Amino acid sequence: MKTITLDATTARNQFFDLLKAAYYGGQVTKVMNKKTNEILATISPAKKEGTDLKALEKAFQNAHGVFSEKDFEQIEQARTSFDRKLEW
Repeated sequence: MKTITLDATTARNQFFDLLKAAYYGGQVTKVMNKKTNEILATISPAKKEGTDLKALEKAFQNAHGVFSEKDFEQIEQARTSFDRKLEW
């Protein structure tokens, strides 16, 4: 992923080109104040919709051992009693 830094005036003048570069090419553009050299904003590709499998796997690993066997029994008991209430 390519990262460039531009002053605000240049970024304004090239705004739509920078959006296309972010969307199609994954480019990140940092927009800075020319006088203070402070980064004011970043133009970057949006995250694509979908499941982050690495984050999901990490969450599963962190959750390991959170529930005891008794917890699972109580969950199953609550689920089956709820299912019986839905029968016609």
